[in-house]
Amino acid sequence: MSKLRTPSILSRAALSAALAFLLLAAVSISGCGGRTADTSQINLGTPPGTSLILAKYVAANIGKLNDGTPELQVSTFPDCCSANIQLALSSLAIDAALMCPDSAAALIARDSRFFIVGPCLANSDVMVIRGDTAAAAKIGVSQEHLYQDTIVSLILGPGRITSPMLVSALSPAYEKGDVDGVVMDIEGAMLLQGTMLCTGGSRDDVVTYDLVARKDLPGLDNLKKAFSTAVTGLSDPLKLQSAIAAYGQFPSNGQEAALWVKENIRFLILK
Repeated sequence: MSKLRTPSILSRAALSAALAFLLLAAVSISGCGGRTADTSQINLGTPPGTSLILAKYVAANIGKLNDGTPELQVSTFPDCCSANIQLALSSLAIDAALMCPDSAAALIARDSRFFIVGPCLANSDVMVIRGDTAAAAKIGVSQEHLYQDTIVSLILGPGRITSPMLVSALSPAYEKGDVDGVVMDIEGAMLLQGTMLCTGGSRDDVVTYDLVARKDLPGLDNLKKAFSTAVTGLSDPLKLQSAIAAYGQFPSNGQEAALWVKENIRFLILK
C-alpha cells in the first residue's frame, strides 16, 4: 500500500495556481464578473430550475422598489453542491447564493463570513415514478442533497433504496430504467414520463432552497425586501406563468403555474 506524502513547496504552489485557475474559469463560465468596488450591484449565484426562476424574477423587478436596492446580477452554476459555486462564494466573486439546506449548512460551518438569511423555496423538488408507489423500490437522488432522502421517506414510506448520483445523471438513469423513480427540481421532472408526487400540502413541507449571504453585505435588508416582494408577485398564477415562460429552458404550454400550485410549490417570504 502506498503512503500518503506531504506535498512539496513546488507542488503546493502548483495546486494553488490550479485552484485559482479553476475559480477564474468557473466565474467566467457562469457569467459572474467578480466583486466590484461600488455597492450598486449584488452578485447572486443559483442553480438552474425553480431557484433561477425566482432569482430572475427578483432581478427583473428589483429596480421597481425605488428604495436604493442594489442591482441584482444573477449567475448560474450547475448545482448548489458543486465546487465552482463554493469557490465563487469563498473568494467573494459572488455575494450570495440560493442553496439547498444541506449545502447552505456545510458552507456556513466552514466559512463564518456567511449566514443563512432564511428559507425561500419549499417543495420545489418532486418525485417522478414509473408505475405505482408500491413498486418503486429504488429512487435516484442528487449527491449530497440529504434532504431528498427525507422526501423519499415522506412520499413512499421507509424501506426504499436511494441511489445518490450527479444531478445531470438523474434523468438518464430514470429513462434507462436503472431506477424506479427520481427526486429532482420540478423543472426537470416536467420533462419525464411518469407519475409526479410531492410532499406539498401536508404538514411535512420540505424546504428546498435557502438564501445564503455575506454577513457584511451592503443592502442586505433591501435585498430581503426585494425577495419578499417577488414572493408576493409570484403568488399570482398569471405572474408565475409569465415568469416560467420567460425562463425559456423548456417548452411552456401555459399550464405550468397551475401544476406548481397543485403541487404546492411555495416561494417563501424571508423572515
